[in-house]
Amino acid sequence: RQNLSVNAEYEYLPFSTALYTKSDSSSHPWLDSYKFKVGLEYTVASWLIARCGYNKHTEVFATENYYLPTDPLSSESYSVGVGVKYLGVQADLAYEYSNVSYEDMWTTNVNLNNDVRQSIVFSISYALH
Repeated sequence: RQNLSVNAEYEYLPFSTALYTKSDSSSHPWLDSYKFKVGLEYTVASWLIARCGYNKHTEVFATENYYLPTDPLSSESYSVGVGVKYLGVQADLAYEYSNVSYEDMWTTNVNLNNDVRQSIVFSISYALH
């Protein structure tokens, strides 16, 4: 359909091949990382746009004492939003829910950690014609 847009993106970051050098030693302290994003935009009317998206990415490091030291920390986020256009002015409002989950292993126990973040973003712009 003309009023539906879908966008997907995948990015691979091979940081594990990067060499870190000090004066007396060198190492490969980082991990490979990736980013995956997908989004939908639906034009409801000429003045109203609805959006939603998903994003998952991994960091270039694993947390200290993680029992899988080659498995990087990862996070996921979901978003929904709406945009309104009128006389060259566009206003956008979006909500994003993000979750980072990982496990730390300390001697005899495993701790499950969650970091949940919620954001509301508003922007307004004007297009000169």
